[in-house]
Amino acid sequence: MDSKATIYAERTALTDVLRKAFTKDGLDNIIEIFKSHSNICIDLTDAELDSIFNPADLNNLDDLFTIFNAYDISVPIALKDFFDLMKAQEDTIISKPNALFLRDCPSQDAQMLRDKYGVWVISKEEVTNRMFELLSFKDEFVPDKNYGRGDNGWKNIFIGNGLKLPPSNSLIISDNFLLSNERNGHILGLANMTHLLDAILPQKLSIPYYILILGQGKDDKEALLIKRVTEWKDGLATALNRSYDIHVEFVFSKNLIHRRILYMNYSFIGTEKGFKIFEPLSNKVYRDGDQRNSAWAYTYFHDPFRAGRREHQLANDDIEGVKAIYKTARSNYDNGLKIVGIPKFVGAPLGTTFSPNRIFE
Repeated sequence: MDSKATIYAERTALTDVLRKAFTKDGLDNIIEIFKSHSNICIDLTDAELDSIFNPADLNNLDDLFTIFNAYDISVPIALKDFFDLMKAQEDTIISKPNALFLRDCPSQDAQMLRDKYGVWVISKEEVTNRMFELLSFKDEFVPDKNYGRGDNGWKNIFIGNGLKLPPSNSLIISDNFLLSNERNGHILGLANMTHLLDAILPQKLSIPYYILILGQGKDDKEALLIKRVTEWKDGLATALNRSYDIHVEFVFSKNLIHRRILYMNYSFIGTEKGFKIFEPLSNKVYRDGDQRNSAWAYTYFHDPFRAGRREHQLANDDIEGVKAIYKTARSNYDNGLKIVGIPKFVGAPLGTTFSPNRIFE
């Protein structure tokens, strides 16, 4: 993930969206994303792009040139070869797992690609001004209260807030107190993880889903915690009952990023006091003294005009921190024979410091 998003836009789709913004009120958020928070790649050759943005005839300007100049949007990047490759080989799209794809296609075709690869393909027909802002919620939880009707409290959060998350194919989670409390034989954080993942992982996907979790262990319980986490990891696929493969890695580290947060390809879920919000496998809010916990979910572009550093930039910084912790964990693993040093991990592939988790790309 980079500090700015990358948008792969077909020329026709981009032109039609910009014309709509240029002739009607109501797409100021989308224009601000194009202008300030993304790099746009387009299905043109260098020569075609140059002919549009360095016009020889000022009396015959292309609409792209006119509108890009009017809104002070940076000249896009010509990448026709990559667009041609995507047309010839559909699954090429997964090589850019955190990019957005703006296409001149029916909305059902865009949905098919979202379901298949977990990437955010957007038909030009689907573009609305608040399309990113509406995919968000923030809520507070009262101890001992039941949240919603079903026994999965996390699923009730999304149902109750009418929230449908963007597509995803990978995620990372960091929570320093994830393993710190038990209730009725369950580690609270892991029980909450099972329900949270069941609430947010897509029902359909044609590729494996990658999960990386960072948490703190306890020196006097290290071996036991590693055993418990391994058992949880090995049973997760059955608990989630998805048709695709789910790969899980867990890193034990004493030095984690500051925020207790979950990052997906296009959105994040944050908490004030960690992810152990509910009693094990329940919708009853966990009591931690008299403190109330809260949680929120946003896309990286829910408020493109907000001052200060954007969510996408903050996410990039955190993800780079997680990547450094992960590499340290891998370098402390001794050929799969024993775990040495801090941090440690469960479930990582042997013989490499590279994680397949697509959030890092």
